Amino acid sequence: MGKYKVGDKVRVRKDLVVGAYYGGQLFADDMERLCGKKVTIESVRDEGVYRIVEYDYNWTDEMFEDINKPEYLANIARIVRNKETTVIFWEDDTKTIVKLGENQTDSPEMAILWAFFEKNSGLTKTQAHKIMSKLIDSIHNQNKKKIELPKKKDFKIGDKVRLLSHGYTNAFEIGEIYQIANILQYVDYNIVIKNEDSIPGYVKPKNIEKV
Repeated sequence: MGKYKVGDKVRVRKDLVVGAYYGGQLFADDMERLCGKKVTIESVRDEGVYRIVEYDYNWTDEMFEDINKPEYLANIARIVRNKETTVIFWEDDTKTIVKLGENQTDSPEMAILWAFFEKNSGLTKTQAHKIMSKLIDSIHNQNKKKIELPKKKDFKIGDKVRLLSHGYTNAFEIGEIYQIANILQYVDYNIVIKNEDSIPGYVKPKNIEKV
């Protein structure tokens, strides 16, 4: 018996491979267009095979993930920046407002990172604010310390690098190739990489290798 019942909303996994079998059922070409989409269970067979409203084919538990499992990346509709305030408008018609705090240096990357954390962490706005404030304070406390920066001959803006281990990069896949967007000073995770959605990640030199 499958884990889902008729009427349940589920999300088709994004990492399914065409031609592979999941739970004994083939993932076919026509099914790929639903990867990452929310679908509705229409019927359930005893052997745990489903039919969904959106496409009449065999689906299994291994092809789905719970709809309540938060996606790390919520889709951005637009970004508005006005001096000390950054407003992220999401495609679900909500918005996140990030204001520059006292003694904080204006950083578009940090504002977007803050907004993504607040949106996707599952915490209340107050809880998310406390955690991010502690992180920012920790970064500023290191301003007086001399942080070892990557040598220019090793890394520079525009370089393509392979991610070896995570820094502040949960939206990034280890082993994948990314491009260096910026190199910061006086912070620990001082190399900024971006993925195909232009979402920034922050790493140390030890987290990446040049390709």
